[in-house]
Amino acid sequence: MQEEVALILLWAAFATGMWFHNWRIRRQLQDRLWGMAAAQGVHPSSLTDDAPLVHRTQGDGRVQQLEAQVDQMAQQIDRIVESQEFLSRVLTDRIDQIPDPRLRTPH
Repeated sequence: MQEEVALILLWAAFATGMWFHNWRIRRQLQDRLWGMAAAQGVHPSSLTDDAPLVHRTQGDGRVQQLEAQVDQMAQQIDRIVESQEFLSRVLTDRIDQIPDPRLRTPH
C-alpha cells in the first residue's frame, strides 16, 4: 500500500514539474512573440483569436518565403514518414523469410 501511495505521489510530482516546465517555456515564447509584434508596430492587444493580423510590413515577402519553406519541409517529412512505414511493412511481412543466423555459422 505504501508503495502505491509513493508511486502516486511521485507521478503527481512529475506531472506538476512537467506542467510547470511547459508553462515556463510557453511563457517565454509568448513574451518573445509579443516583443516581435511590438517591434513590427503591432500592439499586442490587437492580437486576439478573432481579430486577424492585418498589419503588413516590408518583411511580408520573407514571411511568405518562410511559409513556403516550412511547407516544403513538411512535405519532405511526410515522404520520410511514408518511406519508414513502407520499410516497416516490408520487414514485418518478410520476417518469416529471414533465415536464423545460428544456422549460418560455419563448423
